[in-house]
Amino acid sequence: MRTVTKTLFLLAMIFVTLTSYTSAQTTRQADTRQAQATETARFGQAQSFSDLSLARYEQQLNAILRARLQEERDFVAAIVRMVGDGKLPRNLVDTSFGWVRKRRAYTNYPFIYFERVLRLQAARLGIAIPAFDFNIYQRRIR
Repeated sequence: MRTVTKTLFLLAMIFVTLTSYTSAQTTRQADTRQAQATETARFGQAQSFSDLSLARYEQQLNAILRARLQEERDFVAAIVRMVGDGKLPRNLVDTSFGWVRKRRAYTNYPFIYFERVLRLQAARLGIAIPAFDFNIYQRRIR
């Protein structure tokens, strides 16, 4: 009789655990969808820019990110072009380089962190960022 009681107790515990796990997983998925919708709403505001303000914005990004190589400057120009076309929210770019300035303030190469953070944030919103080839750094060394 004791083994039957223990077995029933263990089965009940497994059932409760699986039920709570499934419930938590469903809640987590709903929270993720809600967070994505909130981020889209927060970053999704379209803005219009003049050519002069875009040029200044590009200069500012190049200076803050210490873009040294032509490939880095081309990437920044492509990002600024996407901002100007309304394909990429400026607030997303600003928060990305703000994160780099705050969290990686003492690095000599903030561009590398900016590219990664921007790519991750844009992927969350479903925005494609132009490719960047990190092999250029290896080619420069040789």
